Amino acid sequence: MKYYTIVFPGEFGQHVQETWSTEQILESYWDYWCERMYKAGKDPEVHTFQDCIDDWCTIHWAEETDEFGKKITNNCYCHTCNPIDYRKPESMYMRLCPECGNKRCPKATNHNLACTNSNEPNQEGSIY
Repeated sequence: MKYYTIVFPGEFGQHVQETWSTEQILESYWDYWCERMYKAGKDPEVHTFQDCIDDWCTIHWAEETDEFGKKITNNCYCHTCNPIDYRKPESMYMRLCPECGNKRCPKATNHNLACTNSNEPNQEGSIY
């Protein structure tokens, strides 16, 4: 099960933080979200639970955390583990191979691939 945390100012200016499970999000948001999709002319039958959760996270500026609201950190450097998401500015950085420092090295694309110590384009396994 995944958890998402939202932060907002409270009634008296205090810092309020709530952590929601995927089950809680779907229980409180699914019917409303399906109705919105229907009114927008989109068939809610073709959408998934993850589409609903992604929408909830976008609207609430939620971030995936552990069940206690602690941010999950991914220490991996590769594109596979840290894909670029244009909705998240913090994901917009160049991935480099930790061994050779090249962006076109296949290991920068997937940490399971071998380092080629090369920055040549079109290497097998590289996205560049």
